Amino acid sequence: MAEYYDLCVHSRPECADSPEKLKLVSNRYGFANIAITNHSTYWQPLESLDIISGIELVAKSSQMLRNLIGIYRDKVTILAVHGGDERINRVACGDSRVDILLHPESGTGSGLNHILATLAKKNDVAIGFSIDYLWRHRGYYRSKLLSLQRKNFSICKKFALKIILTNGAVSCYDLKAPREVEALSRFIGMDVTQSESALSTIPRDIVNKRLKIVKSG
Repeated sequence: MAEYYDLCVHSRPECADSPEKLKLVSNRYGFANIAITNHSTYWQPLESLDIISGIELVAKSSQMLRNLIGIYRDKVTILAVHGGDERINRVACGDSRVDILLHPESGTGSGLNHILATLAKKNDVAIGFSIDYLWRHRGYYRSKLLSLQRKNFSICKKFALKIILTNGAVSCYDLKAPREVEALSRFIGMDVTQSESALSTIPRDIVNKRLKIVKSG
């Protein structure tokens, strides 16, 4: 039986719920573990060793992002980047210290192309797909974001990039069970095998890779 992981969950102090409460609810839904990846402006060390430590870096410039990567890489297990800006996406895909590029499509376009996909492949950077668009947005904007996600998923398939799925949760009420996340991923174009890997083996391998690096260092 697959073990499921959500590597992009937001908690207190950025949001209302504690890491422990989010972990408890996610376990009830069938997740083996979660990573707390608060935005960098809200980051603080996790007190619980049973939860995966992480961060989602938010930067206004390429240099700022490089500086933040240097500051936080050794402090967390999962280092994600909040993308959208083409310059930010490029730095994230081109830096092997980055684990996940989230929301590359948050800018004016899909945020990915063959150049960035080649960089992500070379540096083993995964692309994150969040299903929160389906309930946070309505109408044309939601349709646009899902269309951009489908485009990015096609690029990921073409270049055999690692992909992860996340609830994009900012409270325990945003959490969905793994099977629900997999079902909703059909809107992005994923099949059963692809969505299960994006929730289980791929995030697990990303965590194990970082833990192995820490131990060897």
